[in-house]
Amino acid sequence: MSLILHEVLLALSGHAGEVFSEGSLSNQNQSVANLLDFTVPSDFPFLHPSERNRLNILGHLGAQYKYLSRFISLKRLYNSPLATPKKRSSGAGLYIRAFCGAIDRELVEYRSLIVKCERKVLSTLDLDLDGQRSPISYLLLVFGKFQIPFKELVDLVQKIEEYPESYSGTQLLSELHRRSKSGMPQVHEIMIRLMHACNVVLYKQLVAWLMYGTLFDPFKEFFIVEMGSAEKVDAKNQTDDDTESFTLEKAKWHTAFKIDEKFVPSFITAAVTKDMLFIGKAVQTIRQSSKEKETSMAKSCVEKYLSEVVQLSNCLIFKNAEFDYSISRIKRGVGWLLWDVVVVEQGFTRHLKAFKDYFLLGKGDFYLIFLDECDSMKTKAGERLALITEYDINALFRRVARNTSAKNDQSVDEFKFRISRSK
Repeated sequence: MSLILHEVLLALSGHAGEVFSEGSLSNQNQSVANLLDFTVPSDFPFLHPSERNRLNILGHLGAQYKYLSRFISLKRLYNSPLATPKKRSSGAGLYIRAFCGAIDRELVEYRSLIVKCERKVLSTLDLDLDGQRSPISYLLLVFGKFQIPFKELVDLVQKIEEYPESYSGTQLLSELHRRSKSGMPQVHEIMIRLMHACNVVLYKQLVAWLMYGTLFDPFKEFFIVEMGSAEKVDAKNQTDDDTESFTLEKAKWHTAFKIDEKFVPSFITAAVTKDMLFIGKAVQTIRQSSKEKETSMAKSCVEKYLSEVVQLSNCLIFKNAEFDYSISRIKRGVGWLLWDVVVVEQGFTRHLKAFKDYFLLGKGDFYLIFLDECDSMKTKAGERLALITEYDINALFRRVARNTSAKNDQSVDEFKFRISRSK
């Protein structure tokens, strides 16, 4: 019995030893490492069938522990600075790193129980057991509580290994949130703790985005992403095909960032996601303002309400109502500051008035004279109409403005005509 007990404890720590044989469970997907299993050989003598069954249960726990430990070590290796670029690209990530750390903390109690049982087995003075003659049922009683949690963890880890692209970044949060709805208290509690560990990464990324308008996303795991150069060019062409001097800075609000729907956690609504996108873009716009006053006010405004968000990150359970309320308050405060920068500082109303006066023909007297002059220029040019240049049109535009109600309008100098030559 002494040998059996030591071999069982060895198997529980992830090593088959001499009593247990190491085999693999069937797995159809060859891309996922086969889950090993520790079982007592059928020809092992002097064992009652009930004892063999108990030993196999404990051996299965040890095999599951080994599988989880291997997964943690492998992912930590991928996240190591010494890892090759190929390994880092295939298994690295902030969320998977936090996830592995949380699983490792869940295994601490399991490891400590192995040490405790080893100490009890070796002791002849222990009042609970009879030293090396302790029954196998005692070990099954101690470690039996890990059967359900280990089964759920192994199932989750196997899915992550089988479909890494479907459980990367914030997508992992959605899966943990779904599994936390389990009716089994053990599974619910462990999934809540795993989700909280991953939420810490989410909150850090949110702080960087909401506070500074910058993305901290080295592994492309966040649901707010910066658009690539190809997407920016497409947005540029859709915005103004006829303007060759178009600059992306002028349309940065629409072309710089977007929401990647597949990475949005299931417990965050689409409306709140759009609010967070707006806040980050607004803060970035305010920080680029020429006035330091608005920049400092935006920072203090975000800090005031962001402290509430940081406090929420310390809560074990994600509180949707409080989170949504904090984001809405940040959006309201930042929105007023953005109004000051865009409408007041940049003279947004002046641009609207210019649009009304010149694009919507608000200055009727100006356009009557301008069109007459254009017609006169066209008549004089005759067959040499192609010789009329952009300079001629722009000079005429400004000359007419000096003799009409647009004489003192500063926005006249901001308009420029372009002639599109048909090929």
